[in-house]
Amino acid sequence: MYETNHELRSGLGSPPKFSFDFVLPLASLLLGLYGALLIYSATGVGEFWLTQDPYFYLKRQILFLIVGLTLFFVVTIFNYAVLRGVWIWIYFLNLAGLSLVHFFGQEVHGSRSWLGWGGYGIQPSEFGKIVLIITLAAFLSNRKGESRSLKDVILSLIHVGMPIVLILREPDIGMSLVYLAILLGMMFVAGIRSSYLIGLGIMGSAGVVAMVSLGLVKEHIVKRLIVFLNPAFDPLGAGYALDQSKIAIGSGELWGKGLFLGSQTHLNFVPEQHTDFIFSVLGEELGFMGALLLFLLYGLLIWRCLAVARKSRDLFGIYICVGVVSMLVFQIFINVGMAIGIMPIAGLPLPFLSYGGSSLISTLLGLGLVENVYIHRQTL
Repeated sequence: MYETNHELRSGLGSPPKFSFDFVLPLASLLLGLYGALLIYSATGVGEFWLTQDPYFYLKRQILFLIVGLTLFFVVTIFNYAVLRGVWIWIYFLNLAGLSLVHFFGQEVHGSRSWLGWGGYGIQPSEFGKIVLIITLAAFLSNRKGESRSLKDVILSLIHVGMPIVLILREPDIGMSLVYLAILLGMMFVAGIRSSYLIGLGIMGSAGVVAMVSLGLVKEHIVKRLIVFLNPAFDPLGAGYALDQSKIAIGSGELWGKGLFLGSQTHLNFVPEQHTDFIFSVLGEELGFMGALLLFLLYGLLIWRCLAVARKSRDLFGIYICVGVVSMLVFQIFINVGMAIGIMPIAGLPLPFLSYGGSSLISTLLGLGLVENVYIHRQTL
């Protein structure tokens, strides 16, 4: 059993011997720079910018990376165990933050998900992912590793269901699926019966079908699902982005056309190529080998998170690491999958590569928590 009598110790103490996992920030930095390079290729070269600053997106992404890495190290200062004692307060603050977009939010691509001011904006649901990981980890760890009953499943569903309801009202189905992926990953490690997990998957699928049948899903989302099932549907409309993405990636072949030399990218054929479809830029310009490098860096990051989970001496730390891994793996799989046509277009960013401050900073905050677990593993 991983639990000890010292899990709720004040977080102000120092570990007996300070240690730091440098792989996590180094891999994050390399991935962030890799993404910034591709964002510049997608926005600063070719016809994307005709009269405006070609470095606009690049400079902002570098700024987001600096802020995110700074917060990565800030998060490691205190002992993560203190969060377990205040998780209920954090949970309701998260619900309040998610509720704000319904009153003051800005609508982007048909979803009211953003709070903005002065040319900058934040997406509360992105940061809500990290809060969910913390609060769900605290809830499950309080069960002392015995979260196997149907009651625990129902309570966990309620825990995650409340923020999901708020996110679905935006609506943002893609982000709600990320929350569910975090739930399933953490419950699996908590020892929930596989039959319950399968049941949750079936219920989730049935829920999506019911929402579509009842007309609760916006038309453009329904068309995305149709395109996934029938790629030939509406090639000049709903299916246009997917067709252009597959053309770009396929043309890259083994080594790609060369950095800054992608014709599909620089003629701006792929919509949202600096955000949702950034993988098409990588595939066209750097080819299979560029994608292989990306997956190696992702693999290194995920391996280190799992290694930290194995070294953690308490369930709270283990669940935090698993939650971050579940978040990363799901988003990588969905984003790359939708770019090559094996998953529906869900509007999820590719971690570290897609342009956007909320996504990048929240991901680095999550990894900072994993680093925190590693640093303080000896104090519990």
